[in-house]
Amino acid sequence: MLLEPVVARYRGTVKRLYFRGEAAFANPEMYKFLEADGVGYTIRLPANNILQNRIAYLLKRPVGRPPHEVRRYYASFHYQAQSWNKPRRVVAKVEWHPGELYPRVGFIVTNLARPAERVVAFYNQRGTCEQYIKEGKNAIKLTRAVMPHLRRQRRASPAPPLAYKPRQLHADAGDAEVGGALVADQPAREADQDRREGRQPRALRDVPDG
Repeated sequence: MLLEPVVARYRGTVKRLYFRGEAAFANPEMYKFLEADGVGYTIRLPANNILQNRIAYLLKRPVGRPPHEVRRYYASFHYQAQSWNKPRRVVAKVEWHPGELYPRVGFIVTNLARPAERVVAFYNQRGTCEQYIKEGKNAIKLTRAVMPHLRRQRRASPAPPLAYKPRQLHADAGDAEVGGALVADQPAREADQDRREGRQPRALRDVPDG
């Protein structure tokens, strides 16, 4: 049995185990195994004529104008298939959707004693787990697609650093204030010499009067 190692791993560590499964798990051996180990289960059951006849009163179109919202109905009964060793509880859900001619019908076999609506809600929670699994698979695919591109970038040689050219700085990046006038890009050696000799900065001396 596929679930045996999983059940053995958690046996004794939690108060009770629960199992949700699609119709692929709907077989007598699965039911017997889960019941023997005290595992609560909800498993989708394929529809057949006998099951549909049991809820025939819910399959009739509701009287009155079609509603604008979904109408849901639940049923609970005991059913025994030919391959089963005993009757088991079956929960049915019937949904009438606006604009649809026939209802959507689903059956669940379970050993839970909860109300039918809560059994269906518990079973539907499996969709959250499936969504997490799908998101994990998508993340793995994305990582596999991006990693080769990142490796190519790492192998590529880095771009050479920009060379510094002293007289190509923007004026406001290296301006010095002298007597209230801005001197753009004056070499430091010439400025120091003018200051020691008390002369006007050379950049200003070269500017014609007026």
